[in-house]
Amino acid sequence: MAAGIYNTSFRTGETFGFSLLINVSAGGPAQDLTGATFDMSIQLSTNPATKYFFASYFSVATPSNGIVTLSVPASLTSGITPGRYNYDFKYVNAAGVVKYYMSGYIDVIQAVTT
Repeated sequence: MAAGIYNTSFRTGETFGFSLLINVSAGGPAQDLTGATFDMSIQLSTNPATKYFFASYFSVATPSNGIVTLSVPASLTSGITPGRYNYDFKYVNAAGVVKYYMSGYIDVIQAVTT
């Protein structure tokens, strides 16, 4: 299964995140996330050397419900250079199977009000 394309944006200095339900199969039951790891990086489209890592901001409250949440604090997003970034979201289950569930771009917009 190919990763879904999801493009989004956030402003510098705001909390950025999402929750994602991971199913065993399309329309099937929730995947048990016990022992799973998650990773996401964003990379500036015009300068691939500019990269930010979000792996440490993932959490799973109840592994059996299949929901993973990303919450990147405002203290980190305030230091991200505005621009268009490419990203992908990687999930590795307890057995070591790797899946990319989402990819696309994120527009980081300079906040005006501080």
